[in-house]
Amino acid sequence: MSLFRIDVTRDERSYLIRLVKAAGGYDQMLKEVSFTCDKCGAFVIKTTVLFHMLERLIDTLDNRGSDDLEFAADDYDDLWDFMHSLIKPIMLTDEEWTRYFTHGLPEYRFAHDNKGELLTDDDGNPMAYVSDEVVIELDDQCECGKILSQLKDGNKP
Repeated sequence: MSLFRIDVTRDERSYLIRLVKAAGGYDQMLKEVSFTCDKCGAFVIKTTVLFHMLERLIDTLDNRGSDDLEFAADDYDDLWDFMHSLIKPIMLTDEEWTRYFTHGLPEYRFAHDNKGELLTDDDGNPMAYVSDEVVIELDDQCECGKILSQLKDGNKP
């Protein structure tokens, strides 16, 4: 398993959760959390779920407006950047493109939007998730760091 680490403050985590609740995605998010630290509040979630949750939140802001969710305009860009930190462009060779269209490329976890369309960068390169799961970590001094390190290395705690 690959695990991508994101450090946030308690205020940032609380703010994100408040927005997710306001957008109606909190219960779905909780179903997809695979680890939660009772002490510091860190959690591990599938990258695809977090990406689509952020995408849904941005869509909600676009459709309902930021006033409806008590959302600061500057934070919109931060959400967009946060969502895009979860994906990266993949430069495919001609041979890989051929394999992609005929058999797929299981070695990559390509990102799709909420309509199922492949996401690409401005040059047409497909976007792939940076990891299988994301850990939202609040306190790097917490004892859960040892468990998270084992998860990152693919070992069971």
